[in-house]
Amino acid sequence: MNPSELPLVSVVTPSYNAARYLTETIESVISQDYPRIEHIVMDGGSTDATPQILDRYRGRLQYFTGKDKGPSDAAHRGSFMSVNSSLQQAAGGVGAAVAGLIVVQTASGTLEHYDILGYVVVAAMLVVVVMLRGIDRMVSERAPAAQRA
Repeated sequence: MNPSELPLVSVVTPSYNAARYLTETIESVISQDYPRIEHIVMDGGSTDATPQILDRYRGRLQYFTGKDKGPSDAAHRGSFMSVNSSLQQAAGGVGAAVAGLIVVQTASGTLEHYDILGYVVVAAMLVVVVMLRGIDRMVSERAPAAQRA
């Protein structure tokens, strides 16, 4: 099977002043033999060596630094970013497939129905925005419950 056809697995690591464990954690994720893994580290504004460690792995993972409301908040935000990425990829794929059905090339080489394509792109973007808003709302509603647990 072509590796690009495999599902993307997202690993979200919440982190706050976790320099002691971070290198081992990152290396563990990197060492997996599954070809489609994205690693997202959500750092809560660490004051130890965490930012320097994350910089060393730039390009091999995604990381975001900023104050959060604890590990569950960081994990929820990282999960949202992962889903966001997947939805954008799916929307692009659907958009390309629909575009292939709409736009046709005539025998003379001109493209027909190309003007409709803009409307399809806008509609696909609106669907993704609505879906992302729904996901954001779900994450926001669950985060306070997770904080209480």
